[in-house]
Amino acid sequence: MLFEPKLIEGVDIDPHLIKKAQNYLIFRNSLIKYNEKEKESKEQEEKKKEIEEDLKEKKNEQIKNNKVEKEKDNLFFDYYPISCPLTIGSIPILLNNQQDLQKIFNSNNKIYNETEISNNKIDIDKDLGESALKNNTNVENKNSNNLKIDKNSSNLLSDNISFPNNIYFRASDWVNEPIIEDQKNSYDIIMGLSITKWIHLNWADYGIKRFFNKVYELLNDNGIFILEPQPFSGYSRKAKNNKKMQTNINNIQLYPENFHQYLIETVGFKNYELLGKGSNQSKGFQRNIYIYRK
Repeated sequence: MLFEPKLIEGVDIDPHLIKKAQNYLIFRNSLIKYNEKEKESKEQEEKKKEIEEDLKEKKNEQIKNNKVEKEKDNLFFDYYPISCPLTIGSIPILLNNQQDLQKIFNSNNKIYNETEISNNKIDIDKDLGESALKNNTNVENKNSNNLKIDKNSSNLLSDNISFPNNIYFRASDWVNEPIIEDQKNSYDIIMGLSITKWIHLNWADYGIKRFFNKVYELLNDNGIFILEPQPFSGYSRKAKNNKKMQTNINNIQLYPENFHQYLIETVGFKNYELLGKGSNQSKGFQRNIYIYRK
């Protein structure tokens, strides 16, 4: 992966969107070509480490750099055509489906609008979803020692942190779930894309303020918050058939145009800058995206 993140955690209150994300991860992984060269055994790695410790700093640095380059060469992203997984099925991978959380949020309690939040060119629900699940059935139960979930802290512990095992999705009400002490100051980057309107509609100012303050608490010092605020002009249309949302709109005092001021002066972010506009083909998603630094 381009920036080689150690862990990517995706959270949404809607389990249907989580399933879409998991299917898409399976699909993307199926387009990768892996080098057939077998990984070295643990004994071989330990011997190499002992040898490396005896080498001079310069030689040791060269060995590390060469090792990183070899690891990068083992993955060829987008190598296979899209038609491959759609016609013959996807490559199975170990997933954490968080089935216990998905049971809590059934289809009758969906809050977020799938059509607006997800705008993929490929129909993940049909072709991609069927292809991904066809070969991925029961894979979650195999090699369970490689993936451990602490349900109390929602932490992912993985022995293999390379793609795709460094990406994890879970269904949860992230705004209102409690903050665990160990999670504070633990994230380098948190992204909030196309969600501020839905948080605002469902929990009014309390929800959006809690969201912003929680992001700040969980970020490391100098951490980055990437935010795509949705304009207030689109709130009423989504709330017209929901009495709770209509009530919340009438009680809103912190409008999207004032998010900057609140995040800097009240929450405590040092500064912010405009990253640019979203490049989505749909005009409704071509919104400004901002970076806030803790």
